[in-house]
Amino acid sequence: VDSGMNILRVNQQAEAYLNSLGHDLDTPLMTIGNQSLDALLPEVANTNRLEVDVSFPYEQVFEISLSEEFESESKYFTELSSNRARLVIIRDITMQRQIQKHSEENARMAAIGQLAAGISHDFNNILGTILTKVDLLKMTQPDLRDRSVNHLEGIRYHVKRASDLISQLLDFSRGSQLEIGTLHLY
Repeated sequence: VDSGMNILRVNQQAEAYLNSLGHDLDTPLMTIGNQSLDALLPEVANTNRLEVDVSFPYEQVFEISLSEEFESESKYFTELSSNRARLVIIRDITMQRQIQKHSEENARMAAIGQLAAGISHDFNNILGTILTKVDLLKMTQPDLRDRSVNHLEGIRYHVKRASDLISQLLDFSRGSQLEIGTLHLY
């Protein structure tokens, strides 16, 4: 581009990208996507590159790099422009961003899985202790009344349900194929 941001020369791929960004090649490059280049220039000056998200006609992410101005003897300059130019590089980084997003999602799911595994292990230890105490009471107290035995069996039943619920949560956190069904909490 020249100092007036008029496009002097463009390759085929850049032309396709600029069309995706909604830019007419016969007009100065004043916007990228729906963002003003004047607003973007300070950010580009700090990083030498900028990412622009475009959602039309479909979701795309472009990386825009803009060089410092330089003097050029290009035959593409018009009488109205100086011989100062900048190189604008546009890369479609949609696939890289999708891979990065997928990788971050996998890392989050792995962390959730580790957390769920640790919690379920601790809860299962607690539930195992409760079941052991129930069995110990039944073995050491043979003269328990029927009502007390029923209470102990109720405790055993609910511990088993809690253990099943923990297993379901662990399966979910691992992304296992779940069997859909009704869960009765009471």
